[in-house]
Order: sequence, then C-alpha cells, then structure tokens
Amino acid sequence: LFYDKKEEKLFGWTQNGNYNQIFPDYKNLSVYVCVSSDGKSVTGIRNDGLIRTFSYDTETVYNTVKTDITNGVAVVSHDKHYFVSDNNYLYKINKKTGGKQVVLEGSFSVLAKNPYTSELIAVSEQGDLFRIGETQLHHIRILDHRYSTGLFRKIDFLNGNEFFVTSMMGLYHV
Repeated sequence: LFYDKKEEKLFGWTQNGNYNQIFPDYKNLSVYVCVSSDGKSVTGIRNDGLIRTFSYDTETVYNTVKTDITNGVAVVSHDKHYFVSDNNYLYKINKKTGGKQVVLEGSFSVLAKNPYTSELIAVSEQGDLFRIGETQLHHIRILDHRYSTGLFRKIDFLNGNEFFVTSMMGLYHV
C-alpha cells in the first residue's frame, strides 16, 4: 500500500501485478511485476524489463530505462541506480543507460533504501540480510538455512542500525 498524503489517495500493488488506485475511488492504473515507493514516488518493473519511476497516480513519469530483466522479484530506486532482484541475482542498474552489473547471487524478496544512511538493505528468501554501502558489504544471517525459506516481505527502519523485517516465519528485529 502507498498513501499520497498530498492528494489523500491510497494506492496499492497486488502480487498478480496490478497497480491500482484504491481510495477515494478504485482504478486499475498499470501492471508491474514488482513495485516500491520512497514516500515521494513509485518505482516498478514490468515483465518486458522496463523500469519506470512515476508519481503515485502514474500520470507523471520521472525516469524510464529498458533492461533485459524479465522475471523481477523486487525493485528499488537508489540514487543514480535501480537495484533489481530476479530469481538468480541482485543487479545494480544505471538509471540513464540501463547497463547492469551483478551485485550478489541469489533471490532477494526485500530491497529497501535505509532512510537514515545511504545503504541499500537486501534480504534473501533464505534469510540472508546484506547491508550494501558505496564501498562496503555487510552480511547478517537472520534465518537458519535448516528451515524453509522465510518469505520475507517488508522492512521498517527504527534508525540507521536497527530495523524490523517481516516474514512468514515471524517478525525479526535486526
């Protein structure tokens, strides 16, 4: 769910890909395989690899870039790049050229920019959390690999070094 405080409208994305306005009236606006919001805009990737950053109501497009990623799992806008995970890798995508580089191997269901730092947080489906800075990479295990995947969905930041991660296996305080 994404709430536009200025316009007092509620938007949402469903796992089957529909990006909708929900309140004050319902409208189907677009289809994206995954979306994220930084509180000011929404970023989504389509099945054809097109990544777009737009206003909540999709009427204003701030940036568009074409990639060859056709099975996105998570996407986030971070400074001059997009970070996109598919079923195999986490990629760093140049917002202007669409050029990509592999950052990590694995599928990351949660990607978020830490609002208190410049770090990107990536959580894999196997319970590995990575704090990715400009020059550093920190790994934290939040789920024992002996268990099934955690199906991680969301992260909420308390400060620069402390956050909660939600999953099907419970709530994790990191």
